[in-house]
Amino acid sequence: MVLKLSAEMTGTFHYVDCGARGDVSKPLLNLFDEARYIGFDPELTADAKHDSSATYFPVALGKKAESLEFHRTENLNCSSAFLPNREFLDRFIYVGNFFNIRETVRLNVVVLDQYL
Repeated sequence: MVLKLSAEMTGTFHYVDCGARGDVSKPLLNLFDEARYIGFDPELTADAKHDSSATYFPVALGKKAESLEFHRTENLNCSSAFLPNREFLDRFIYVGNFFNIRETVRLNVVVLDQYL
């Protein structure tokens, strides 16, 4: 299906990644000649990689502009505005500790359409 889509598509393909922390694998972008990657993560550092096909923004996205609590976890890739579901996570031996909350901070959230 993706190959069919790429063959029929014209113009620029925009891939928006909400939660772009860490090493980003973008294999889908390789299927499109004119592909752009836009990554959002409230905790991106100033040294986030930029290249001709990728742009990163250090902001949190949401359905409305507001301030909310953000829970930083032991594994920062598991951080979220949602509290971890311990009952569910404790079923997995090697995963549960990743979600232990280290601290909770307040973040300002922006709306994608308004931000861009």
